[in-house]
Amino acid sequence: MAHIPSGIPELLDAGGDLTSGDTDSTVDADLGLHAVLGAFRAGATVRNLFEPEFGDVRVPRQIRAGGAFDGAAADLIPVMVSVDVDLKRYASGGTDRRVVALGAEHWLRPRRVAVRGGARFNTVGEQGCTVTAGASVAARAGLFMEGHAAFGSAAGERGWGLAARVSF
Repeated sequence: MAHIPSGIPELLDAGGDLTSGDTDSTVDADLGLHAVLGAFRAGATVRNLFEPEFGDVRVPRQIRAGGAFDGAAADLIPVMVSVDVDLKRYASGGTDRRVVALGAEHWLRPRRVAVRGGARFNTVGEQGCTVTAGASVAARAGLFMEGHAAFGSAAGERGWGLAARVSF
């Protein structure tokens, strides 16, 4: 299931027609910061920095921070655990959202097979829980085949996907 950026559902609900040929253009930016200290990682992102507007629809700014602990980097069990938190409430799909997400990833065979799972909770608006699961398999060095599934209380929170990823 494809991720629909926040603001697009509101544009369509407001009668916006993405196929009529009438278009608006604007410039926006996303910012990110990532720090690593031993087995600990921290990061922050700001999406839609300038809160672009398309007609009567404004795409809201989103601010998220997170942290992770890499057990393998600490010479412990090779599990990565993480938490992400939206620092600012935003509107999406007709409801307010501020999400807290927890996750873990374990490589069953280092650099070859990984499994992951997690959960996310909306703490405002239409509250609910979504549970996620996924896996990665290295077809060869740097080429990964990946899949994921999400099971949530709302239709927009359920879905699955398959992907190929190249990394180096």
